[in-house]
Amino acid sequence: MDQNADAACIVNVGFVRVWNRANRGELSGSAGPADAAASAIVLSDIATQHSVEASQCRETEQQLTGLQDWIRKQQAVHAEAQ
Repeated sequence: MDQNADAACIVNVGFVRVWNRANRGELSGSAGPADAAASAIVLSDIATQHSVEASQCRETEQQLTGLQDWIRKQQAVHAEAQ
């Protein structure tokens, strides 16, 4: 993303607050007057962070799917042994 596009998009404090709280698994709460103020965050920072978080989520999803498959196989082996 170029610097002009970053500068053209104002990311308000409310968005940053909601994003950060969501990443901690917390409810965002209600908006307040201070939420409308511009933050120091630029759009490219958000895009970069989202990419990192999406990759981590995908890795976790693959690990969970692998674990579920392993559990099913173990259950099948156990059922056959009885």
